[in-house]
Amino acid sequence: MMTDTQIDQSPKDAETAILAKKPPSETKDFMKFLVKLAVFVFILRSFIFAPFNIPSESMLPRLYVGDYLLVSKWPYGYSKYSMPFSLPLLPKRILATTPKRGDVAVFKAPPTNDIDFIKRVIGLPGDTFEMRDGQVWLNGRPVKQDSQPALDLPVDPNNSCSEMDFPGALAPDRDGKLHCYLQIVRETLPNGVSYDVI
Repeated sequence: MMTDTQIDQSPKDAETAILAKKPPSETKDFMKFLVKLAVFVFILRSFIFAPFNIPSESMLPRLYVGDYLLVSKWPYGYSKYSMPFSLPLLPKRILATTPKRGDVAVFKAPPTNDIDFIKRVIGLPGDTFEMRDGQVWLNGRPVKQDSQPALDLPVDPNNSCSEMDFPGALAPDRDGKLHCYLQIVRETLPNGVSYDVI
């Protein structure tokens, strides 16, 4: 016997109710996740930091060929070159600041602006600098140099140490393995920043 408050629900009706409450498709959830991840990575790489690798020996002895580093994006402001693939979303540089002498900066070099360069800042707008007999002259004065012990680098795929780039630096050790012995000097810029260079 059934009372007025009881509802008769057949098994077919119960199955229909379960199907109506079916969870969203896994593919749809996965696509949502991918879109959120892409937005997160875009913001991270454009405004916070980005990975780079060292393509040449120009930053020795501090940075080696093949080294990977994370570069902060905010110190000098943002422009289209801050964006992945240099997307032209920013018409001009915003929040711009001037680098300081001694900073290591990553930038795109004119005229093509398609290659990343990793270099140390030694000159600022208005400065003049030149190289005389292996010494940097900044605004008509030599940058202070102090000799340091030679750097011993084993020759490997990341360090070719060619005679053309480093004349007289190649020498074998007792076991016959080639090493690159590089003369190091410590340069001190007028603002007191010091760093080692070859």
